[in-house]
Amino acid sequence: MPAALGFSMPAEWEKHEATWLGWPHNPTDWPDKLDTIRWVYGEMVRKMA
Repeated sequence: MPAALGFSMPAEWEKHEATWLGWPHNPTDWPDKLDTIRWVYGEMVRKMA
């Protein structure tokens, strides 16, 4: 179990060392919106940096 190995899922407001973000790449997940979604992800990354 992850907890037994020392892993936990912190609340989103808790201080943490890193953020993992999967880059949107599958056009079927975002039909007709993939370019816009990629821009939004880029903005999120810029604000988190």
